[in-house]
Amino acid sequence: MDPQTSRRACEIIASLLFADGELHPSEERFFKSLLTRFGLPADTKISSSHDEAAALTILRELPEPARRETLTLLIDAAAADGSLHPAERILIGAVADELGVSEEQVDADLKRALSR
Repeated sequence: MDPQTSRRACEIIASLLFADGELHPSEERFFKSLLTRFGLPADTKISSSHDEAAALTILRELPEPARRETLTLLIDAAAADGSLHPAERILIGAVADELGVSEEQVDADLKRALSR
């Protein structure tokens, strides 16, 4: 992903990480590793949209391959602390629905991510 697309994807992921109202240390480590992966400075400030509609608006602006990658990263982010909060599942479900990914596939991917 180019830097602008990476930042936008990180905004969606930050929304998920804060969906339960707290940032677990393992979620923070996940996010920092994501910034490194995308080549963004570790001190990059990313705003989170805090709602499903805003996250979907951002998602629609991303190129197709980045949308799919963002869904995968959302699943990994949700599993980072070893548990799935209902607010995280709702956001993942909305993104998956937008991308035409079945609930069954999302549940299988979440189960796999949580078992790591």
